[in-house]
Amino acid sequence: MRYFLQTLLFLLVVGPLLAQKNTSTTSEKTSEARHNIYEKPNIQLSANGGAAELKQAILELKPMVKNLGCDLALQTEIESPGGKHYNFRQTLGGIPIYQTGIKANVTKNNRVMSLLNNLKGFSSSVPSFQHSTAAIENLIPGLFDEGFSDFKLIQNEQFFLLENEQLKAVHLVQYQSNTMMWEVLLADADLSEVKRRDMAAYRKPLTSTATDSSGIGMVFIPDPLTTSGQVYGSLYVDNNDADSPELNNERRQVVLQDINWTGSLFELKGPYVDLQDREAPTDPIATSVSGDFGFTRSQQGFEDVMVYYHLDTFQRYVQACGFMNLQNGPIIADPHGLNLQDNSHFIPAGIDSRLGFGEGGVDDAEDADVIIHEYGHALSYAGSPGTNSGTERQGLDEGIGDYLAASYSKSISYTFWKNTFTWDGHNEFWPGRSASDPTLYPPSSANLYQYGSIWASTLMEVHDIIGRSASDKVVLQSLYGNAGNMSLSDAALVIIDADSMLFGGAHYAQYQQAFCLRGILDGVMPGQNCWVAGDAPVDFAGDWKAYPNPANGLIHIQMEHLQSGKFDYVLRDLLGRTMRSGEMKGRQTDIEVGDLAVGSYILTISQANGTQDAKRIVIAR
Repeated sequence: MRYFLQTLLFLLVVGPLLAQKNTSTTSEKTSEARHNIYEKPNIQLSANGGAAELKQAILELKPMVKNLGCDLALQTEIESPGGKHYNFRQTLGGIPIYQTGIKANVTKNNRVMSLLNNLKGFSSSVPSFQHSTAAIENLIPGLFDEGFSDFKLIQNEQFFLLENEQLKAVHLVQYQSNTMMWEVLLADADLSEVKRRDMAAYRKPLTSTATDSSGIGMVFIPDPLTTSGQVYGSLYVDNNDADSPELNNERRQVVLQDINWTGSLFELKGPYVDLQDREAPTDPIATSVSGDFGFTRSQQGFEDVMVYYHLDTFQRYVQACGFMNLQNGPIIADPHGLNLQDNSHFIPAGIDSRLGFGEGGVDDAEDADVIIHEYGHALSYAGSPGTNSGTERQGLDEGIGDYLAASYSKSISYTFWKNTFTWDGHNEFWPGRSASDPTLYPPSSANLYQYGSIWASTLMEVHDIIGRSASDKVVLQSLYGNAGNMSLSDAALVIIDADSMLFGGAHYAQYQQAFCLRGILDGVMPGQNCWVAGDAPVDFAGDWKAYPNPANGLIHIQMEHLQSGKFDYVLRDLLGRTMRSGEMKGRQTDIEVGDLAVGSYILTISQANGTQDAKRIVIAR
């Protein structure tokens, strides 16, 4: 029986790992029905209000929680430059219900900006548990002995699993080995496997003593094709990692900041990066007695320097943008991992989280796009830990990584920035992806990498308009607001909220237009239209203004001249819902908005003949 379990688990494990390239030619399931969880509440917390007051407000807003005999348990509380972000689990008798709960994003003025609602109802009786967590822990070595000497148990907790409104008693077990991390749900009744999820996020379908030294190294910035302007082929090919004058000439000398000096050796360990040989194959991390890490690409140390330099550079950039708690400790990274597979991954494991880069085809760590993409998973995890569940949510994470890689690459050179994984992909090994994908949402298939390409491409359209600094800051701020099982439509509204929190909604029109044209926002709510504010009236007879903007208690609508005919106004939120409406009374009309949630709105003035004009209004506190 033990060997049967080992064989079964081997098949379950190896299958998903080999399929991560997204190069399968088999048919994919069609696009999943969109399920949106974003809500715009009307909650103002007191000046000193925190998690307890917020929880009480949510329970009053969502009486179904108590009606079911459930409660909310705070899972994470994270502060960002724009506010605070609380993630609550839905519990029953102190036991969490799997992948249910609610995320609350709160402004600095303690106004709830948004809720992402994963609360669920059920109709069954509450099942009891036959096995304690201690009993399960004793059984785990026999259940999951997959032949790895470095097996490590990460989590063992009782949960209720909700399926078809019925509760089932299960045990959630997370464990990791050398190159993998798995989450498994075991039925309490017979310990059979109910669900299994690979917790690593793949790029394809330290504590140190002294860190006050610097070294020098040679790297691609970001890759040899971008800097040479050549396409893959001829003299610019991988050639089994061999050196060539053409490729080695594309290396650039860089300073390796704050690497560790042991007293006899320089190590590639610093305040933000900790290179370790954690995954097969065994390749000791490069060291230097002089601080010179000037390797050529045929040497294993070259990828070590690439990973250290680009991760360290990007984290310093993230902090320069004002984000001081997005993976700001040393991330563990193995430049030569995944058992030589042609893939890379991020494994979310708290302080033991790590990156691994494969060596099949072009060595993944030779391409800064791959390095930054995988680091995007780590940043997303730091902003909203434990929320990467659901196909679109996982696709969103891929899109975040693709966007950050494209933005980073474009800041260095315009050449080939659209080709995500310029050097590692777009060759005989795999086709790579595009950050300029024209596909509309929703895609025809529920492939998470397709969702990712749509997301990255849409964000890059706005990036080109408002610039890298503002665009990257909005995306980084949005990482705190994400939740499990969200759709791209939910994520678009979180992005717009992030712009409101950081810039007072200054880029609202650009984001909304991009999301609307892509189909991400259109139809989020029944009967909703995409309300895009124009810069000037179109076929509209009256000049008018709305002030103050941003507004707090009142909005004053004023016609510049006394106009004949009837004028109506409508104030809508980003979901297309009417918040205020009425008829203009003379030249000026006042609208009370003191009770509306913080964020962006569209104010439209229209005439009986159908002509209208709209302006963006921001409500702030």
